[in-house]
Amino acid sequence: MSSVDDRIAFLTVPGLGRGAFATLADAVLRALQRAVTRAWVDAVTDGDWRPEQQPDLDRLARLETDQLMAGTRRRRTGMGIDIDLRRENELALLARLAPFTIHAEGWARDASVFSFDDCGDGAWCALTPAEAEQIAGRLRAHGLEFEALLEPDVG
Repeated sequence: MSSVDDRIAFLTVPGLGRGAFATLADAVLRALQRAVTRAWVDAVTDGDWRPEQQPDLDRLARLETDQLMAGTRRRRTGMGIDIDLRRENELALLARLAPFTIHAEGWARDASVFSFDDCGDGAWCALTPAEAEQIAGRLRAHGLEFEALLEPDVG
C-alpha cells in the first residue's frame, strides 16, 4: 500500500453512483477537514450542470470574485477556486459539487490528501486509520459500507 506519512491511500471502487459518491465525498471532507491546509475545485463539468446546482455554482462564482478582489487570483477561469474547509458552508458546497466537477483537490501541508475527478467517476484519498474509521462511521449512518466504496491503492 502506498502511504504519505502515516496515511494509507484509497481509491473509489468502479461504478459508484453519484448519490454514493456525494455521500463519500462529504464523509471524506469532514474526516480531513482539520488536516487540509489548501483545497480547490473547478467549476467545470463534462456535461451540463443540473438546474438545481445553479445556487452552488453562483456561490462558487462569488468565491472566485472574492478571491479576485482580494488579489489571490489573477483572472476568472472557473478553475482552481479555493475552498476553505474550515468554513462549513464551503465544505458543504464542495461535497455537493464533487460528483459533478472534473476536478477538486486538497492538500495537507505539502502532500495531496484527496482528489475527486472525472465527474464522480474517480476519487483518491490518503487517510490515517482514525480518519478511515470516522469515514466508515459516517457511511454506516447512511447504510453504506466503507469497503463497498473504497479500496486500498496498491498501485
